[in-house]
Amino acid sequence: MAAKFLGDASKVVTGSHDRTLKVWDLRKTWRNVQRFPHDGAPSVSFFPSAESPGRNFPGAWIALNGIETKFAGSSCNDLVTVDNAGSTIISGHFDKTIRFWDCRSESSANNIVLNGKVTSLDLARDTKYLLACVRDDTLKLIDLRMNQVVKSFSCEGFKVGCDWSRATFSPDGQYVAVGSSDGSVYIWGVSTGKVETILKEH
Repeated sequence: MAAKFLGDASKVVTGSHDRTLKVWDLRKTWRNVQRFPHDGAPSVSFFPSAESPGRNFPGAWIALNGIETKFAGSSCNDLVTVDNAGSTIISGHFDKTIRFWDCRSESSANNIVLNGKVTSLDLARDTKYLLACVRDDTLKLIDLRMNQVVKSFSCEGFKVGCDWSRATFSPDGQYVAVGSSDGSVYIWGVSTGKVETILKEH
């Protein structure tokens, strides 16, 4: 269902319908397979740093370097890594919670509870803001310097269509966009919080 590369493209992690998380070393002919009791792996990711193999979030379980396993408490639908050192990971969950993970800690460093399942996360290029798509038919803008929701985007007619709806920042960080259940794409201005464009028939 999902695959992402390591920063230097030598490794890739995949999540599949057979309820496994597979870590592939593209320089070798073998693969490292980790199996966890979860309901599928809709999203996986790696640290940008080539020195760190990565902390993966298969469903409700977290595996650090394939050595230890942690329980996050809820299925993870999406995640982002914040810095090049890979010291901070943010995960979005079906229990309406965004969890902040410090790799030096045994548990999540901070949580933000929203009003619906978190269907996706996207990190602005400046890494100061996080965008969350939520099943309460809103997008939440989170200031990572304060770990607080600072803006909510919504509009009459906009509805998050499924548990895997994806929202994204524009490359310049000035806009956010997401698809609606009616097939339209809604685009908001970040600074104004207002709908700038609705693209129909998508």
